Amino acid sequence: SLHAQPWVSLAPNLLGAQSSEMGAITHKAGITWAGSHAVFMSLDSGISWTQRWTAPLGKDNIDDIVFYDTKIGLVCTHMGTVYRTDDQGLSWRIIHNLGAYSAAFIGSSDNIIVATGSCATCATTEVTHDGGVTWKPQIQGDWVPQVKALLGGSAIAIAGTYLGGNTIIKTTDYGDSWKTLPGTFDLDADA
Repeated sequence: SLHAQPWVSLAPNLLGAQSSEMGAITHKAGITWAGSHAVFMSLDSGISWTQRWTAPLGKDNIDDIVFYDTKIGLVCTHMGTVYRTDDQGLSWRIIHNLGAYSAAFIGSSDNIIVATGSCATCATTEVTHDGGVTWKPQIQGDWVPQVKALLGGSAIAIAGTYLGGNTIIKTTDYGDSWKTLPGTFDLDADA
């Protein structure tokens, strides 16, 4: 039988003092990306880190980090802005500024789906097929806090309503249409 190994903090001072529980971490093609107010990358499994992005004024929290490959990635902030890099974090540009808190690449670096969190009656998934130049919104509930890519042109997202709870919605056509899967779960389950 295998025994659980203790957790070890590889970079105890990397992120600095935290003002909230926000932050994200991802690993893609041998690179680890992590951050709460800034994005850091590690090429050696967390032994050393290089800062690649800082939130404007250092005040915005990071909700999601996702990379398509070793160079192309997205950062979603708690203020709802999505930043994109095409050069491994050396430069970043805003591609979405309408409340997105989670993102996923679907099949290519041009097909991106974002989840827009909560906005009373305007929470959506939004899709772009041109790398973030134009977006097509779809209303899905009172909040849509998470979206995750599956294989091919598929993705799933959490969508919720105040009266009905959370459900899982799924797309198989790169985000152009969504189907609600059977069942519901508690409203506080959003990760």
